[in-house]
Amino acid sequence: MDASTVICNCKNKKLKEDQNMAEDSDRISKLPDMVLQHILSFLSTKYVVGTTILSKRWQNLWTSIPSLEFQEWRSFKEKSPTKSKRHLFMNFAERVLLLHDFSNIRQFSLSCGVQFDALRINAWISAAVRRKVEEFHICLSGLKEPFVLPHCFFISESLKVLDLQMRCVLKLPSSIVFSNLKILSLANVIFSDDCSTQQLFSGCLVLEKLNIVGCDWGNLKAVTISAPRLCSLMISEMDDENSSNRCHVMIFGTSLKFFSYSGAFMNDFCLYSSSSLVDACIYIYTEAEEPREVAYHVNKLIRELSGVKKLTLSSVAVEALSCAEELFAHLPMFNTLTHLELVSEEMDFNCEGLLKILQNCSRLESLIFAEGIFLSGYDENDSQIFNPVPSCFLSHLKSIEVQEFFGTEEELNLVKILLKNA
Repeated sequence: MDASTVICNCKNKKLKEDQNMAEDSDRISKLPDMVLQHILSFLSTKYVVGTTILSKRWQNLWTSIPSLEFQEWRSFKEKSPTKSKRHLFMNFAERVLLLHDFSNIRQFSLSCGVQFDALRINAWISAAVRRKVEEFHICLSGLKEPFVLPHCFFISESLKVLDLQMRCVLKLPSSIVFSNLKILSLANVIFSDDCSTQQLFSGCLVLEKLNIVGCDWGNLKAVTISAPRLCSLMISEMDDENSSNRCHVMIFGTSLKFFSYSGAFMNDFCLYSSSSLVDACIYIYTEAEEPREVAYHVNKLIRELSGVKKLTLSSVAVEALSCAEELFAHLPMFNTLTHLELVSEEMDFNCEGLLKILQNCSRLESLIFAEGIFLSGYDENDSQIFNPVPSCFLSHLKSIEVQEFFGTEEELNLVKILLKNA
């Protein structure tokens, strides 16, 4: 076979490959609009809009996609000194919303700095509400004064999921009705006053999941969280040493299945009507300046968790109980608890708070030490750390899991004690 024949065959092969690729591309273009729009909904809005250059078939497809995402800090690279990334981002978002057709928006995500453009940003939010948005993610930064969201936002009938993050005072209207909101997440928000904050929580008529992360309760004195369908509540407190006010938060969980608290009890949280709870967590990560006060807060929460099946406690929370031994008599019996996990730091098995909790767990089946174990004040001639031995050790306990285990002599001795008593 001569050289010209080989070259000709290679060219024919390359031409055939190009034709196949073109046919594959054309095959994608022939899919129904609804299918193509569903595929595009998984891409960032910037790339979705970029598909207009592919062919005439694609020019208007993006205008009906049900998901829009605008993220200022990763949308554009600065192309010239005259057009900043901020300028490009603002114009891009405005143009997309202007050209988007009147079909509904299922998901709308906005992450940007506000600066001096509060009116423009509120106009975008209003546009999304008018398109009956169902899932809203808002992350705003650069706020130096209270931010007022448009009133139509707080009476949306279509909204089902709301994730709101912004470090400023949240100004709320007098009337709030989220008739279909099922999931609400608030992060870094500064609550302004008792009345409006209560209106926010009370206005979520069918709320099922509530997350409150790093929010500032300093302007509040007392507020109630009560929703008849609320089944999951997670509160993570911000450790604000400058706040001298303590808010009293009453939580009525008639349908609550999961509850999680993490923080240092900067505020007072009380659970009521929580017999439906199945899974609960209490995390305290730092040593408290007033351990007895923390002990009383931990005891108050634990008393309402007596019916859970799974309980996760930070070792600091358990050790805090040992600072107020008079509370041991008031710890509940955990007659339904089958799974207990200790997290955040290695656990001292000689901690009186831990031993008391174990003695009150008659049906415990699984015990996990996520950060390891040690035994303070251990005398190898005395293996009687259990007095008495918890009843679950003799009847129901099936597994003890020790993570972060290094096989030291102290750890091995403790394992021997556990095997002897369980």
